[in-house]
Amino acid sequence: MKSMVVDEDTIPPHQRSTIHFLFHPDVYRRSTMPPEARAQWQQHAFSGIQLFKRQNVLSQYDAWYKQSVEQWCEIPGFQEYWEKARTATRQEVAPTKLVFARMATTGELLPIRLRYMQIAISGKTSPAVAALLPDDEAARAVFASFDSVAS
Repeated sequence: MKSMVVDEDTIPPHQRSTIHFLFHPDVYRRSTMPPEARAQWQQHAFSGIQLFKRQNVLSQYDAWYKQSVEQWCEIPGFQEYWEKARTATRQEVAPTKLVFARMATTGELLPIRLRYMQIAISGKTSPAVAALLPDDEAARAVFASFDSVAS
C-alpha cells in the first residue's frame, strides 16, 4: 500500500480549511443528499464560518484573511452563508454542552447548559482564550452561587 504524503506548501492557504472542504462542489452540490443530511451540512457550514471568524477575529483586517474570504466567495453558495453568519448571534452557532454542576450554596446537583467559546489569534487552536459560559437560568444560578460563597 502506497502512502500519500502531501506537502502543505503545495496546497493554497484558502484550501487548507474546513470551509473550503464544506463548500467544495462534490460536497455542497450533492442532489441526492436527503433533507436531514442537508440540514446537518448547513449547520456544519454555518458553524465552520463562525469558528473561523471567532478564531481569527484579530486578523480580520489582515491581507491573508481578506484574500481567503475573497477566494471562498468564488465558491458557489459560500457568500450566502458568510452573510448569514455576519448577522447571527453567538447563541445561534456556538455549541452547547449539558453537564451536571453542584450549587456552591446548597450542594444541590443540577443539569445546566454551558456554551463553549474560543478566541484565537490565528487559525490555530493554540494559543487561545476559551470559556464556558452559562446558557440557561440554572447555569446562571450555579455561577452566581460560586460568587456568593467567595464573598
